[in-house]
Amino acid sequence: MAVVDATLGEVATDPQAAPDAEVPVAAAAPTIRLVSAILFLTGTLEFASAVWSWQAGDPLLFGPGFCAPVAAWGLLRRRRAWWVISLAIVWTTALGILAFGITAALGDPLGDVTFFAHRMTDPIAIGASLAGLLAIALWTHALLVRPEMQRVFRPLSTTPWGPGASLVLAGFAVGVSQAVAGVSAAWLADLPTRELQDTATLLANGRFLAFAAAISAPLSLLFVAASIWLRHGPPLRAYLALRPVPRRMLLRALLATAALMILEQAANAWLDRPVPPFVANAYRTGADLVLLWLAFVVLAPIAEEVAFRGFLFAGLADAPAKAVLLTAATFTSLHLGQYGPWELGFLFAFGVLLGVARARSGSLYPPIAMHMLMNLAALLATAAIFHAAH
Repeated sequence: MAVVDATLGEVATDPQAAPDAEVPVAAAAPTIRLVSAILFLTGTLEFASAVWSWQAGDPLLFGPGFCAPVAAWGLLRRRRAWWVISLAIVWTTALGILAFGITAALGDPLGDVTFFAHRMTDPIAIGASLAGLLAIALWTHALLVRPEMQRVFRPLSTTPWGPGASLVLAGFAVGVSQAVAGVSAAWLADLPTRELQDTATLLANGRFLAFAAAISAPLSLLFVAASIWLRHGPPLRAYLALRPVPRRMLLRALLATAALMILEQAANAWLDRPVPPFVANAYRTGADLVLLWLAFVVLAPIAEEVAFRGFLFAGLADAPAKAVLLTAATFTSLHLGQYGPWELGFLFAFGVLLGVARARSGSLYPPIAMHMLMNLAALLATAAIFHAAH
């Protein structure tokens, strides 16, 4: 008799199962086949579009073209990690198309629509996009309203997602939210076209970063919450280790952060290193925005810690040392392009400290507080230097 394995999300054989154990799988089968067929169609059209528009330089379509049938295979075989990750990639592609549509409606401020113009006019690509959106809409509706679908694809589990799925989903939570927020923030920041088309200048603009963080943080938190809901495992608070800690433990964590900051400042003074250009430019171009302080001191720390020391750490909790190092590495990689090697080395050390605090306290609250303190101190130091120079 076929039943759903609670840990792997797959169909297993259990001779002692009740006679109605197959009912959820049988009831869900028509929807599974329909969505799988649409996803196979999506992949076929994406591949065809990629080959057709190769001259225009769009080999990126091979990514969703490959992932759509992988998602379909995951649905048919009821392998949850595969279809969650693959559907996330298909969903990202559809969202990217929407973002490019927005930039086109705004007069192409980022200069991207010129490169992707064929995506808007190629009927094969449009068909692929619509098919992907239809599959996602049908599947989301089925998961939300049909109990038999939830029993098959959201079986009760006692563990978080595995390491691989956690890493990919955490990456999507941060990466996708930032990509979507970037397009919206570019418009909201009301910057000159010259700055919008210079990536380095754009990523150091305080107004752009403030709006981007204000948009991306809620999106990232929503994506993490959705991933936890799909796992149907530990409750959200338990999954993310949102549990109170003694004040003394929190104080020790903050003192350790202060010690690391003092050590960094002493090293910078000894080596005569200036404030990182990224931080200085961000403050110079957005100091008048309350949103900049809110984004740097509150929103970014919460979103990043929930994704890394919360969601990703939970998937690696069986190997604490590995969890500390991998979350520190992914946290550092998020800031590539903003800082130089010296600052990135310090960020990695800070990431390790955050991971140790998470492991020793068993709570996400100390890393969040430490991250907030670090960002607040950096912004205050930058403000002091900026105002002293002016």
